[in-house]
Amino acid sequence: MGGRHARRSPVPAYAAAAALAVGLTATVGILAMRDDESPASASGTNSTQSRSATGSATTPANTTGGAECAPDAAPLHVLVAPELDAVTQAAAERVTASDPCRTYTVDTAADREGVTAAQADQPPQVWVPDSVTWLDTLSSQARDRYRVDAGVAQSPIALARPAGADGAAPASWADVVRGSEPLKLADPDRDAASRLAFYTAWAQRSGPLDRAAGSRLVLLSRYTKNSTSALLKDYETKPDDASAFPISERAAYAFDRQRPKEPLVLAFPRTGTPVLDYPWLSLKQLSAAQARDMEALRAELDSSESRDALTAAGFRVRGADDAGPKVAGRSARPTIIDNPESATREEATAQWDLLRTDMRMLAVIDVSGSMAWDSGTPGQSRMDVLLGSAGRALGTLAAGSEIGAWVFSTAQDGPKQDWRQLVTIRRLDAKVNGHTQRDELRRQLARIPSRIQGDTGLYDTTLAAFLRMRDSYDGNFVNSVVLMTDGVNDDTTGGLGLRTLLSRLKDEFDPDRPVRVVTIGMGEADASALKQISAATGGTSYIANRAEDIDRVLVQALLARPLPVAK
Repeated sequence: MGGRHARRSPVPAYAAAAALAVGLTATVGILAMRDDESPASASGTNSTQSRSATGSATTPANTTGGAECAPDAAPLHVLVAPELDAVTQAAAERVTASDPCRTYTVDTAADREGVTAAQADQPPQVWVPDSVTWLDTLSSQARDRYRVDAGVAQSPIALARPAGADGAAPASWADVVRGSEPLKLADPDRDAASRLAFYTAWAQRSGPLDRAAGSRLVLLSRYTKNSTSALLKDYETKPDDASAFPISERAAYAFDRQRPKEPLVLAFPRTGTPVLDYPWLSLKQLSAAQARDMEALRAELDSSESRDALTAAGFRVRGADDAGPKVAGRSARPTIIDNPESATREEATAQWDLLRTDMRMLAVIDVSGSMAWDSGTPGQSRMDVLLGSAGRALGTLAAGSEIGAWVFSTAQDGPKQDWRQLVTIRRLDAKVNGHTQRDELRRQLARIPSRIQGDTGLYDTTLAAFLRMRDSYDGNFVNSVVLMTDGVNDDTTGGLGLRTLLSRLKDEFDPDRPVRVVTIGMGEADASALKQISAATGGTSYIANRAEDIDRVLVQALLARPLPVAK
C-alpha cells in the first residue's frame, strides 16, 4: 500500500454500543490543553472516539508507492486512554512514515468503554488504559488474552483541595478516607484515580471500621461522581462548596493550564501514593507481522521525541528521578508505592459494593429480664448500652435503606409467640404518622425499656425473623436480620432446640434470595450457638458488652460482607 499513514477508522461498533450502554457523554481529551478546553479533557474521561489523522491518505491496497506489502497487511488496532491520544497518534505516524507497510488504527476509550472493547469478540490488539487495575474488571477469559508489559508513562495520585486550603500533606490515604476533611470520590468502578486512592486506604487501614469511619464511607459511596471530570466541573462551578478529591497529577496539570480562577492545591500523602501506570497490554495471539508492528510502535513511544511529548503533557516517564510537571499549589515530590495486592483489591471492591448497596434489615432486640442488668459500662444497663449504640448506628444508614424492628422474649404476643413487631420495614425517609421512618424507629427504641420482661425465646424468634425476611426478599438491597441478645435460649413455653433451628435455617436458605442473620451477644450470651446460627446463613457473629464495643460491632455488622453458606 503506497503512502499509507497511521490512520483511524470510523467508530467501531463495539465502541458505539459501549457508549450507549455506559451512558457517558464526556468529550475527547488531548494531551496538551488549550486555554479554552474543559475539565473533561483534564481528567481524560470521555467516550470512545475515532477520527482521521491529519494528512492521512489511502492508496491502492498492498502497495507502498511501488513496493509490495504483505498480502494480508492490515492496520494494527490500538486502543488508548484519551490523554495518550495525541502522543500515540504522532508516534504511529512516524513509524508509518519510515515504513509505509506498518499502519495503525488508533482509537480512544476511557473507563468502562475500554473494558467493553477488551471483552468484545474482536478486541483491540493493543490496549493502553490508564491503570492496570482495569484488568480486574475483565472476565478471566478476556484477561487471559492479554500480555501485560511496562507502562508507557506514569502519573501519581494526589489529593486535590480547593484554592486557599491547607496544603499540608496528609499522613496517608487511609487518613484521608477515614478522616474529617470534606471529601468526594469519583465512582471507583469508573475512575481509576479514586479507585486507587480507595484501594490504598483500604490496604492501610488499621483494625476494623469504627462507627465514624463506617458512616463516612457509607456517605462517600452514596455521593460519588462519574469521573474526575465531573469533580473538576463541580469545583469550577461551585468552588465555595468544593471538597477535596483524588486526582492524577497529569489531570491536575492539564486543569492548571487552563489558568482557572480558582487553582487547585495538591498534596501527596506522606506514606506514599499509587500511580496511574498506563500498562501496555497486547494480545498474546498476534501474528509475527502484527507483533513486529506492535514492537515498532512501542519502541517509538519510548523514543526521546515521544518521551518529551509525554513530559510536556504532564506525565512522568523517567521513574523516581522524574520531578514531574510544574503544577501550581503542588506540595513536595511524592513517594511512589505499589498498588495493593490483588486479594486486597478484591476485598476493597467487595466492601465498596456493599457500602453503596442500601440495607434492608430487620433489627431484633432481646427484651428479656436480664437486659435490665448492669452492663460493662458503669451506670448503664445492658439495654441502655444497646439502645444508645443502635440509635447511633441508625444515624449511619443512608435514607434509602429499609429498616424495621422487632422485640423478643417469652410470650411477647400471646402465650406461644416470643416476638412482637414494633415497626414495619420501610425506607428510612418514608413518612410515618407525620414524621420519617427513622424518627419512628427512634421513638419506638426509646419505649423498649418498658417492655423488658420474661425469658429469652431466642430460637423461635430467629427462625421467624429469617423466614419473614426471606419471604419479603428484595434483590435491590442487602437483606439481613440483626439479632441482639444477652442470653441463652431458655424458652419456658417450649419451641425449637438449637439442632432443629440450624437444620431449618440451612434447609430454608435460598441462594437466590440470600438473607444473612447477624448476631450480637452481650453478657451471658451463648457465643457458640450465636456463631452457629450466623454461619448457617452466611452472617457474622459478635460478642460485646461496653458501649464502645457495641458501637464498633454494630458498624461491622452493617458493613460486613456476606459469607459462603455451607450446605
